[in-house]
Amino acid sequence: MHIEIEKQEVTDRQFTSKTDGVINFTRVQPALLWKEGENYPDKIIVPLSFTQNQTERDTTTPKEIGHYKLADLSYYTDNFGNLKLGQLQLLKIENPRQAKR
Repeated sequence: MHIEIEKQEVTDRQFTSKTDGVINFTRVQPALLWKEGENYPDKIIVPLSFTQNQTERDTTTPKEIGHYKLADLSYYTDNFGNLKLGQLQLLKIENPRQAKR
């Protein structure tokens, strides 16, 4: 499995929390998720920023075009030993041939 970033475009959003009225700002980037043995990728969005500070969100740079894998720190186990996906941390694959389709 690997993630492919095709372009550096991002989508910025903001929303107000219904519980406490706090404004949150997000920035996401479209990507493709290639799964081993599959001929076509799934379209996904990669979260780049989730903050209450608009300037912080606006200065978050998009990922470079290329192929990525998930860093080990993206995974964790919960109190019951279940494998969970946490905050995504992407590592660029320098040799694109390592990114099998």
